[in-house]
Amino acid sequence: MIITKKSRLSLILVSFLFAIGVIMVAGEAFADWYDSDWNYRKPITVQAGQVSSGPHLNFPVLISISSDADLAAKAQADGGDIIFTNQAGTIKFAHETTGYSSGTLLAWVNVNSINNGTIIYMYYGHVTPGQTFGITEAEADAVWTNNYIIVHHLDETSDQHIDSTSNDYNSTSVVVASQGQTATAKIGGADEFSATDGQAVSIPDPGASSALDLAGNGNVTYSVWIYPRTEGQCNQGGIFSKGSAGFSIGYRFGLDRINCGGVSHTLVPTRAGNWSGICNPTPQATPNAWNYVVYTFDNSTSPDSHYLYKNGPQITTASGDSSASDTLLPLNIGVWQNCEFDGFIDEVRISNTNRSAGWIQTEYNNQFNPGIFHGAPGSEENTFTWDGSASSDWGNPANWDMNAVPGAGHTVIIPDVANAPVLDTARTAAVLTINGESVDLNGNSLTISGDLTMSSSGILDASTGTPIVTVGGSWDFSGGTFMPGGGTVRFNGTGAHSITSGSSSFYNLVFDNVGGTWTLQDALDVDNDLTITSGTLVANGNNINVGGNWTNNGTFIAGTGAVTLDGTGTQAVWSGGSLFNTLEVTNSTSDVTFLDGFTAVNFTSNTPSAAMRFNAGSTYTVTNLTLNGAEGSRITLRSTSPGTWWFLNVSGTQSLSYVDVSDSDASGGNPIICTTGCIGLNENNDNWVGLLVAIPTMTQWGMILFMVLAGLGAVYYLRRRRVL
Repeated sequence: MIITKKSRLSLILVSFLFAIGVIMVAGEAFADWYDSDWNYRKPITVQAGQVSSGPHLNFPVLISISSDADLAAKAQADGGDIIFTNQAGTIKFAHETTGYSSGTLLAWVNVNSINNGTIIYMYYGHVTPGQTFGITEAEADAVWTNNYIIVHHLDETSDQHIDSTSNDYNSTSVVVASQGQTATAKIGGADEFSATDGQAVSIPDPGASSALDLAGNGNVTYSVWIYPRTEGQCNQGGIFSKGSAGFSIGYRFGLDRINCGGVSHTLVPTRAGNWSGICNPTPQATPNAWNYVVYTFDNSTSPDSHYLYKNGPQITTASGDSSASDTLLPLNIGVWQNCEFDGFIDEVRISNTNRSAGWIQTEYNNQFNPGIFHGAPGSEENTFTWDGSASSDWGNPANWDMNAVPGAGHTVIIPDVANAPVLDTARTAAVLTINGESVDLNGNSLTISGDLTMSSSGILDASTGTPIVTVGGSWDFSGGTFMPGGGTVRFNGTGAHSITSGSSSFYNLVFDNVGGTWTLQDALDVDNDLTITSGTLVANGNNINVGGNWTNNGTFIAGTGAVTLDGTGTQAVWSGGSLFNTLEVTNSTSDVTFLDGFTAVNFTSNTPSAAMRFNAGSTYTVTNLTLNGAEGSRITLRSTSPGTWWFLNVSGTQSLSYVDVSDSDASGGNPIICTTGCIGLNENNDNWVGLLVAIPTMTQWGMILFMVLAGLGAVYYLRRRRVL
């Protein structure tokens, strides 16, 4: 292929565009994590065609989610740990939660800029219980800051209705057919009115010249969801009103068949000084259905302009100067001039700005069907991947793809990159997978609430200091190496888990959860102590080597494997009544002390000079006994209290040679027969056959010789006296 100058430029351009595309895709896939105190997040995407003439700034978006299993399982019961951020994870949006239960959420989120394709992240599962995001008055106030004077959701089922703005224009009287009912409500709850005298939600006037009066000719927007059954009392059912029976002061919004040509369900918004210019008899509000009706007043034109919208589009317009007056009368929802509404009213809002047609259409799209507007939340995210782009410091956010340091609830992946992570302090994660990289604990503890997996020749280095690695799930090091140093690995999870050691050993190993079961997948090597504080360890036919103490206060299931005590220092065994398949002692340098009785199918030591002590008064039940020392290096069996028996019951095969035993009562089982070189130090043994009396030591021979000579001297002395 011949590459011309033109084709070369084309290739460069294509390559550049491809690189930009990769960066953009990567940016979407790895949006920064807002705060690692939150364990989980989900993206919520505004769908194409839902935002009209965007972007819109500081727009309160209705987020409606039904029966989300992840939320139900991981968010607070009251939803107080749910928050919303921008896609970049740099801005937390104010939000008001108006309903949450078991994964079903209704919330208003003040999005700083919304357009088609806008991605909002919903975070949940905070590490600290008792969060109150979205459920306090201050949180609600921060949502309704964009020129809102009053916002009533009408969700409260009793007592007063609460204004969600910081103005706190709350009701003092609620007389309705049904308050805050949810069966027919459009959004959350709604009030039902039955065209009955005296029905109204009354909001007192806050005082002279308050914002609620809309005094003067400032721009205004009314918006409300209505479900009219009839035109209401006197065919003039009021949606809301603030003013006198006439039209000289205040304002109102309602249905009016009387003054608008007798056409049913005609919508009429008014401001004092302008009545007939707004009335337009067609189209009408649809009876027995929800209607989103909006009125805007624009004073930037001459004369002033009035616009009426229904379910998104503008349906009528009028001109005429209008100026409302200050009035001390209350704002009443559901009535005007003693003409009560018949039907349901929801989401009453008044703003001191004229909302644009695009804003109103977007509101309708969002509130009419929020599930279509923003779609279902995306898949749950909680994975942080190490990239080491800045340094080896685990605690540097720049080293993680989310530009935040992972926390207790996060899945952490460590791939093979240039800078291997080093812990700066104690760290936690939900799941840790190390792929071909080295992770240095640097003497710090590590807590993983789920699984810890090593693959592709990775290394977990705990060789510095005495760190504690706590794992709540399974341990799989089949593809990597664990460097235990002098630290401790502690398993504390509930449920069933597996342990695959690979070629690695542990130093101290602890199992500690009464509801936990850990099953070995291969041989287990513990250089120091193995402790079962609670729970169940299942050997699953695998061998276990222990270089320190064995302590079992839980349950041990041996299967067909062997437990070998192979230390070089003193060792102690608390069996907790365990049944061992094979219990073997290979420690030849220091005492191994059995602190309580045990049961073993095979009890074995073929290690010359092995020294064992058995708890005085305890019983040791063995099927097959194998004890073979060597001449001059006998295996010694002693009581922890010299002169007090320990009990050994043997019922099966035996192989004994060069054993030195004392204080052993074997009468509960078969006779123990030693064929070669066995001795009894003090002959305080029962049911042992073939024991020789121990050969005296040189010191003992000296004592014997002294006693003999002393006796001969005494005899000689007495004979001499008799002669004389």
